[in-house]
Amino acid sequence: MENKLTAFEQEFGLTVNEEGKVVTNSLKVAEYYGKEHKDVLKKIRGFIELIPALVNEGNFTPVKYMDAKGENRPMFTMNRQGFSMLVNKFTGDDATIFTYKYTKAFEEMAEELEHRRQVSIDVVKALNEKDEKLTRKKILDSHFGKRKTVTTFKFCSYEEFTDLLAIFDEYIDGIRDTEIKRKEYSRLVDGLTQNRNSIPATDKMYMPKTSTYSYYIHEFTKKKGSSENKSYGQRLRYKDEIIKVQKYQLAGLS
Repeated sequence: MENKLTAFEQEFGLTVNEEGKVVTNSLKVAEYYGKEHKDVLKKIRGFIELIPALVNEGNFTPVKYMDAKGENRPMFTMNRQGFSMLVNKFTGDDATIFTYKYTKAFEEMAEELEHRRQVSIDVVKALNEKDEKLTRKKILDSHFGKRKTVTTFKFCSYEEFTDLLAIFDEYIDGIRDTEIKRKEYSRLVDGLTQNRNSIPATDKMYMPKTSTYSYYIHEFTKKKGSSENKSYGQRLRYKDEIIKVQKYQLAGLS
């Protein structure tokens, strides 16, 4: 695709301005349409005189170029709309054919630029998502990594512990090792138990707090048991596989 775009640029003089838009210039238009450049400039100036906003909107932008003698000469760059306004004033079959080819080149190059823009957006998005995942992992590790689970739940307030449970679930979901999961469940239960037991009987919310903590202690104790059973089942299946292999090997030796 790069070679094709280079061919467009060489044949039609298409370029991309600082805003990422496809543009061309009056010199190229005059050259390809077989017009005198001064006549093309005159026509453009007539447009601007009639509609001054064309300059501010970027349809036609006055610039300078250096001619063969090294002298600065006036020229206009133009966007797609400016180009269309200009060439629609040209007549003849050759002009019609060239306008078709030129406009098609504009469209194809614009599509390529949009494709590149979208690819760039996708790349940046992917990088941001990666950074977001790393940041999220750091947050989770700061609460629960390196055996912090006990202290996190032991010293959390009643108002914040439900939020901590939610991110603890996220943390657990990222752990594949069932033995590590079991230990984390144990740490959570230990932390919540110590938190519950430290609530003074004089606390106005003593009963609701202790009841709520007890409920979650019970629930996570069940999850711990479920994790242990799963781990035990996995060990049994592993042993069965070893026994099968050994039986097959013995059968082959007999």
